Amino acid sequence: MRTDSITLTIFEKYSLSEMAEVASSMAIAQSQMEDVETEKKVSDAAFNERIKKLSADVSSLAKRYNKGGEQAQIGCDIRYDHPEPGQKSYFRMDRNELVETHDMSWDEKQETLQFPLAASADTPTIAQPTDEQVSETLNSLDDDEITRICPYPGCTLFAEHDGEHVVEKPEQEDEGDQAGAA
Repeated sequence: MRTDSITLTIFEKYSLSEMAEVASSMAIAQSQMEDVETEKKVSDAAFNERIKKLSADVSSLAKRYNKGGEQAQIGCDIRYDHPEPGQKSYFRMDRNELVETHDMSWDEKQETLQFPLAASADTPTIAQPTDEQVSETLNSLDDDEITRICPYPGCTLFAEHDGEHVVEKPEQEDEGDQAGAA
């Protein structure tokens, strides 16, 4: 038996209206493709920026980890003559932990002596010489060993001076203060 029909692939030309419809669809598809590519570029730029920032953070943290610490400004107390005389030690204020020990400079070794202003019950008193003891001491000295002040009242020169006596005048109050007091 013979077949009565067959299906063949035959090139069929579009009509003008079909060509216009395909052209319109192609233009829309091209426009959508360009929009998606633009979105992808913007998205890639955003992702690349985030990746760069995270990469820099990882690098910074790796450096800190490898160093094992960092420099910081920490307040310290200075203890002189510690641990030995002539040395000074720096102790952190927050942890009271010894940081460094150095030799003291010459200026630092010059300690200010503190004398009590008032005698306390514990403090031994020093006996004051009597007038007789002072007179004996002065009489035993040669005249050229003693420096005498001028006997003129208020004169600040030595006893053997030439010319006028020098007397310092007391400081006077401001004129405004005198007017206010009157």
